[in-house]
Amino acid sequence: MQNKNRSFFILFSEQILLIIVMYSNINLVLSIICMLIAVVKTQTWTGTFQWNGECKSNYCCCYAGTLTVSNSGSNLIFSSDTSGCGSARTSNTYANPNGYSFSTTGTRGAQITYSLSSDSNTLTVQNDVYNYCGGTARRTSAGKNVYPSIISILIILASVWILL
Repeated sequence: MQNKNRSFFILFSEQILLIIVMYSNINLVLSIICMLIAVVKTQTWTGTFQWNGECKSNYCCCYAGTLTVSNSGSNLIFSSDTSGCGSARTSNTYANPNGYSFSTTGTRGAQITYSLSSDSNTLTVQNDVYNYCGGTARRTSAGKNVYPSIISILIILASVWILL
């Protein structure tokens, strides 16, 4: 009779141990997911950038100086000083992209690709036909909600709570 009770106790203990291990693994996976989400920053186009002067203004109409990107409804407005153009300043409106890049057609028919780095601090303009007509701009001031720190803190707290 004692062997039967002992067998039952061992079987019951193994099942409880298995449940605890499964629960721990699920919590570990959930906490890792929460931490990864907390680290990811919201990508944003809006803000102020400074152009690096790579664009050859003796051949191209180039962005120069300061670029300001702002929202207007579902559009982005790029306002920048220019060099090598008919006017000293330009303002262009583009549909707000759902990602890190979008393309448009330039005045000479070339495809122009605008790309934003994953940390939202570097904006690159690449002319696919006239490669010397592109450039890079570095963020000098943030737009709205670049880093949603309150949401990040809540996610980190939730992941710590799950671990405990």
